[in-house]
Amino acid sequence: MIMEKILKKFEGIDRFTPSHKLPANSIHIHKEVFRYNDLIIKYTNTEKNNAFLFENESFWYKCLQGVSFIPEFYGKYYLDGRIYLVIEYIDCKTLDREDKKRNKSLYSNYSLLKEKLYYVLDVFQKLNITHKDLRPHNILVSHDLSICKVIDFQFCSRIGRDIKTIDHKQKLFYNKAMLNVGGRWRQPNILQQDYHSDKYAIDKVLYDIYLKGMLSFIPENIWNIVYSLPYKLNLVKKQ
Repeated sequence: MIMEKILKKFEGIDRFTPSHKLPANSIHIHKEVFRYNDLIIKYTNTEKNNAFLFENESFWYKCLQGVSFIPEFYGKYYLDGRIYLVIEYIDCKTLDREDKKRNKSLYSNYSLLKEKLYYVLDVFQKLNITHKDLRPHNILVSHDLSICKVIDFQFCSRIGRDIKTIDHKQKLFYNKAMLNVGGRWRQPNILQQDYHSDKYAIDKVLYDIYLKGMLSFIPENIWNIVYSLPYKLNLVKKQ
């Protein structure tokens, strides 16, 4: 009942609501995602085409509870024609924001970051799942990199399986959405995403940091990463 009372505060609230009209102690993050005290609240209308992706994300958050890099999941709720997901707020910034700020820890602790991101890949491989969208804004890191969390499991699935859709309309929506999942960190020319496509995304994230020119050393596996990338412009060695 406590969670329902909190969610009632967001009735009629959307991305266009002025900040002074938001519930007390809440801020708009992006799209239909809000922070309320120590919670992240995200929602969509149950009649929207993307509602099944929220169902899928809820499933994987529940399945992955207890894994060290997964935020705590407080549940899925149906209220006033919406489906809400309530997730632990992690007091960290996304990896792309830390990179944009030229956070020196990203460079001085590059090996630690690589270790944490490869651990994510190892866990996914052991569980036989693929995230499909491991771009930097779905990776949360603390300033000193002691914390690393992965979020946004809307497109997660077992390797070799698609997300379950219930009708042709959902299937068309899913196929269209999948064309953009992963952004420029998506492995090109792939038919089925798996461990290797997730690893490609992580390697691309690490290589992008290397390209900033802020490292005082050349990472030991950087050329394995470089030669796995299809873009010839990225194959020019830095002096």
